[in-house]
Amino acid sequence: MNSSPLYNAYQSMCSRKKNRKVTCPFTQCRDLEGGGDMTFSHYWKVHVKEVHQIKTLFECPFCLGKFRWMRKDLTSEAVNRHRMDCVKECFPELFPGFATPHKLPQLPTQYETVSGPCADCLSAMDPSRKPNSDKLLGRSRVKQWGSFYREVGLEPPFLRGPFPAAHVSFSEVSGLGDVMWPIVHQFLQNTYTWYHVSVRAAVWKEFEIHILQKSGVYVLPYWTLCDGLRERSKSPVPAATQHHRHMVLVLEKSVNIDREWRTFLKMPNKAAKLKVRVDTIDHLINTLFYVSNPHAQCDGHMATLCDEGGKSHYNMNRRLYPHAKLAMHMLYRGGLQSYVDQRGKPRSARGWYQDVRGKGENRYIPVGMLRIPLEGCVLPFATHLEPSHVVLVTSDAPPEDVPYVWMYQRDQVMVLRSNPSLVDLPFNDWYLYQMNRRNCFLNVIHGEKYELGLSHRKSVNDMLWVRQETMALFHEKDENVAQDMHEETGPDAKVVHEENVVEALNQEMDTVVLESDELLEEMDTESFPSPSALPKSVSHFPRRLHCPSL
Repeated sequence: MNSSPLYNAYQSMCSRKKNRKVTCPFTQCRDLEGGGDMTFSHYWKVHVKEVHQIKTLFECPFCLGKFRWMRKDLTSEAVNRHRMDCVKECFPELFPGFATPHKLPQLPTQYETVSGPCADCLSAMDPSRKPNSDKLLGRSRVKQWGSFYREVGLEPPFLRGPFPAAHVSFSEVSGLGDVMWPIVHQFLQNTYTWYHVSVRAAVWKEFEIHILQKSGVYVLPYWTLCDGLRERSKSPVPAATQHHRHMVLVLEKSVNIDREWRTFLKMPNKAAKLKVRVDTIDHLINTLFYVSNPHAQCDGHMATLCDEGGKSHYNMNRRLYPHAKLAMHMLYRGGLQSYVDQRGKPRSARGWYQDVRGKGENRYIPVGMLRIPLEGCVLPFATHLEPSHVVLVTSDAPPEDVPYVWMYQRDQVMVLRSNPSLVDLPFNDWYLYQMNRRNCFLNVIHGEKYELGLSHRKSVNDMLWVRQETMALFHEKDENVAQDMHEETGPDAKVVHEENVVEALNQEMDTVVLESDELLEEMDTESFPSPSALPKSVSHFPRRLHCPSL
């Protein structure tokens, strides 16, 4: 690792100032517990680690972690330029000739915004954005299918209002609107039976007559049509027979549609329908996001944004904005933890395994170390709503007289309040105001503990073992080289022996590095199990619902 001149200058400065007396600018502490005054060396070596929980190998001790870096960049010019400037702002008494251009750094709170606005949210939730007028996305309409393209108008009664005082309203342009909160809360009450169904266009009329006309059968407003990717494939199966409709059925507990489902929805030599019961709240959220996302394939896997040929959904009734899952998970207790858990895969340990805190089964990392790419993402509340304050829920019953969303800690909720002055703000100003009002919830939980499970701890142990064995090999070879050089007498023999040892060491190290890279590559590119082998909270849409193979 090549050290920059600024790194050497920073180390020299720390050495010169190490015995100077200082006062912590954040806690105003100047005396040590055992007596004596705090020195500059004690501040950045001991105080910030024990009091502020700062790890100085990758966090700046002078702005308490506002500036972070990867461990490999510790000696880089950019990192040390920041540390040199930051220490002068933090302790101006040590640098009397330095005129600070900024205010002294303040103690960062857990609600501080650490990034700019989310570009995806800005573009997707802007009310001035013109939606695509071609809902069929270039596909031709088949006259014989008729009502297959239309809304059925069978919304459940819990979506018709009036809503309780705790109801959370979202903007309509985000796709969440006023309906997402009652959907999530009604599912948790277990008063209905929920199904994710897929029905082909060829049997849609029979589906309307024999199932949709039954009393107690409802359809959520989140549905989409799908071509099964067959229009752009070379399959001999006619593309027209592959078109189907994805939707979520809501049935009263006393209603059973199994007989009609088996009897009337049939096609010769082909499956005409598919039905999967939605059992968990995570499964429901994944299903709603799947049927309302334009970048989804029929088998439930998300297509890449640049893969125009991989999109199969069209004519979506309510399109959700890209980060809608975050908002939906914050509508129930423990949802934000579940959202973070789904993104904290053991494969991601390669980026933070050296920064794990705690011991044994109590090891953890800050949530921010997971680097979930949603910092700066604002929840699209209704225009007049803004975050107010955090309330501790000491009982199982949350507040009933105010709207709220659940925080990362299972006993905390963020209460929302109405501010009519926000209604007339331009969208960009409203977005920035919400960011300053702590609406960036992934920034809010940046310092929360993400506890490592068994699979995480195993991945961390494996990586630490590889690193330890590599360092031990280096140490052993260094000792052998020194001993052999001491035993050699002739200068020519020393040179030849040194060259041979260095060559052997390089070959040995290449082998170790290759083995370690293969291990990390195996962990990083491990084939993801098929959706049918996953819990329904992880899979967007089970493999057995692969519509092209109906």
